[in-house]
Amino acid sequence: MSGTEKTKSESQLSLINQNVFFKEFTFSNNDFKSNDNSEQELADNVVWLDEYCFIFQIKEMNQTSSNYENWFKNKVINKAVKQIKNTLHYFDVHDSIIIENERGHKMNVKAANEVKDIKKIIIYSANDDFPETLRYQKFYESSDAGNIHLFHIEDYFYICKYLITPTEIFEYLNFREDFLEFHKLAIHRVPEQYLLGHFFETLNIDHFNAKYIDNVQKYKKEEDFDISGLIENFKQAVISSTSSVDTHYYPIIKAITKLHRSELIEFKKRISVAMEKCEKFEFITPYKMYSERTDCAFVFIPIHSINF
Repeated sequence: MSGTEKTKSESQLSLINQNVFFKEFTFSNNDFKSNDNSEQELADNVVWLDEYCFIFQIKEMNQTSSNYENWFKNKVINKAVKQIKNTLHYFDVHDSIIIENERGHKMNVKAANEVKDIKKIIIYSANDDFPETLRYQKFYESSDAGNIHLFHIEDYFYICKYLITPTEIFEYLNFREDFLEFHKLAIHRVPEQYLLGHFFETLNIDHFNAKYIDNVQKYKKEEDFDISGLIENFKQAVISSTSSVDTHYYPIIKAITKLHRSELIEFKKRISVAMEKCEKFEFITPYKMYSERTDCAFVFIPIHSINF
C-alpha cells in the first residue's frame, strides 16, 4: 500500500512476523526505487534470513462485503497472486532493492532472489461468517510462481504461536506443500488445525488420522526456548570494534534464530548460567555448544562487570 497507512491486517502481520523472525529480518515498508528511478513496491511483508525468504501479500475484507466467493476470487486469488508474481519479477530484474527493516536499517534485499525455495504466502482477514469451504482453501497453484500458500490470518497467528522459530515455520510450510502433492483434493477439506496436529505427530503424509487434530489442544508452548527478550536487547549488549555499528550484531542473531527449539533450550541454559556466573570472582570454564545441523558453535564466557 504505497504512500498510504497500513491496514489493520498489515499491522497485525508485521507484529507477528517481528516476533517469529525478529525485526532485523522483517520488512513491511517496502517502497523502493527501480532501475529507472521510478517508485515500486514489493509485497506487503517480506522476511529474509539468508537461505530463508518469505513474501507475504495481505488482503482485508471490508465489513460490508457480502459476496464472499467473489471477494475471495478477486482479491485473494487474482489481485494478491498477481502482486506475489510482481515481487518475484522485481527480484529478478532489478539490480538493487533497498528497503528498510523493522529496526529502521536500510538493506539491499536483492540477494534474496538467490534463495532456492522462496515461500509465497497470502494472508487474508475475513468476516466472522466467512464460509469454511473458502477458508479451507490452502493453496493457489500457479504455473508461473509455483505453490502459493493461503492462510486466514487467525490460522497463521496460531501457527506462529506454536512454531516460534523460523526453521520450524519453514519446515511446516514444506510439510504443507508435501501434503498438497499427496492429497490434492483432500487437503482443502480439512481445517488448518488438522494439518498442524498432523505435523506435531508425524511427517508421514500417506494417511489421515482424525485424532491428530487433538494434538493442537494438547500441545504446550515451551518457554525454555523463548529468546525474544534476549534478541530484543542484543544490539545494546554486543560490543564491536567495526565501523558498521548499527548492524554489526546481525550475524550473531542469524546464527541463533536458525536453531531448532531443542537447540535453543540448550543455548538458553548456557547463556543463563553464564550470566549468573558473571558476578562471581571465580574462574569458570567457558560453556560451549555446537549445532551440527547449522555447523555453528557458540562459546559462553562469564566475565565480571568490573572488567568493563
